Amino acid sequence: MNPTKIIIGYGDGQREERVLGDGTYQIGREFGDIVVRDPGLSSQHALLYVSGGVVTLVDQGSTNGSFDGAGRRLQGPHPLRPGEQLRLGGATLTLAPSPPAGGTQLMQSFPAALPVVGAPAPMPPPNAGAYAAAPAPAPMPNAGAYGAAPAMAAVSVSTVRGTLIKVPDATPGLVMVNGRQCPFVLEGIWRIPAAPTPGMSVEAALDAQGNIVGLTPVDAARVALEQGQQVADLARKGYGVALDRIGKPTLVATAVLWLGWFVLPSVHMGPLSLTFWQLLGIDPSNFMTLAAGTSNHGLLSLVGLGSIALPLAPLVWKGPPRPWLNMAPLAFLGLVVAGTVYFVERAISEQEQASAALQNQLFGGASARSFGAAANAAQDAASDFLMKSAFEAVGWGLAVIVIASVVLFVQALRRRSVAPQSLAEPSFSVAR
Repeated sequence: MNPTKIIIGYGDGQREERVLGDGTYQIGREFGDIVVRDPGLSSQHALLYVSGGVVTLVDQGSTNGSFDGAGRRLQGPHPLRPGEQLRLGGATLTLAPSPPAGGTQLMQSFPAALPVVGAPAPMPPPNAGAYAAAPAPAPMPNAGAYGAAPAMAAVSVSTVRGTLIKVPDATPGLVMVNGRQCPFVLEGIWRIPAAPTPGMSVEAALDAQGNIVGLTPVDAARVALEQGQQVADLARKGYGVALDRIGKPTLVATAVLWLGWFVLPSVHMGPLSLTFWQLLGIDPSNFMTLAAGTSNHGLLSLVGLGSIALPLAPLVWKGPPRPWLNMAPLAFLGLVVAGTVYFVERAISEQEQASAALQNQLFGGASARSFGAAANAAQDAASDFLMKSAFEAVGWGLAVIVIASVVLFVQALRRRSVAPQSLAEPSFSVAR
């Protein structure tokens, strides 16, 4: 089987050739199986799949994108055609054409010893003497001592990031490149007048054998900018994964739900404002804790915390989609409302029974009935006042929680109506 060869072209005209076997290769700006030193690439720019001579490239949601030969941005797996030039940032990636099956074709040969009648003597090539007298190229400084590349014109050079760990003195200096310590000297290698210092970040130019042929320090501001770009790339990648697995409406609604749950005020009682999380920790049978605003979270609070975390479960759980997880917050709110209604009705019923028993003991007969009617009217007026006060005490944080829970519930119903295969993980196969 012919080897698979790709050609990497840089904006400055340099080219690299890589021979790849079957497998998966990560393409990145600084790290990966194929490192392309171009500022337009992301840290994890694309994946290259090689199988049986078939090469497929998949962009990983990079910032600047990947483009085919016609200038169209790649939106999915893209099989490379021999000779097609893809653009990744400011660099290009080309699949070299495979040689014909059976190796190099030979031209039909003729006996060289047969003379040709009347043919003139062959003319020597132009400047033959000059070519024959051309001296061998001079070796680079320190090439024999420290294993540097003998001639830049004869080798391909790649640039990688390294860290200077020892400054040259009586012995060569050391720079850490790709997990190994490489020796170097200043003459012919260090490319600026300023002296090197340990811990300095450098760009190391390596020849085909991995020897250092040049070192250039990297500005600290550039290092900080690149680190910031890496953090931004990771954030964008994480956001993209979240969107792929749970969808933008679910992600936004869950974020709003958490905001209303822990930050926004759900109840106002005079100068006191309580969040919904604080309310869940209050014992309704002890109004002193309600007035003090103290919380003691128990099982109910933990169940509520789990209900608002379930919509985010697909981010860590790699199983098939479970749309019903989005129903958990609204179901929990229904449980809280049912429990609150049950507690209030039970308290009112116990109070009415105690009041009726007291009336019969004190008055009895018609007087008890007359007094009971007046007491019931007073209780109804008190209940109406309590209900009105409760509605006035409700904060807008509770409304945010209810709206976000309803949105998640609707998303659950919509996702359940979609065919399961459309919700599966995006995948593709490489032809063999």
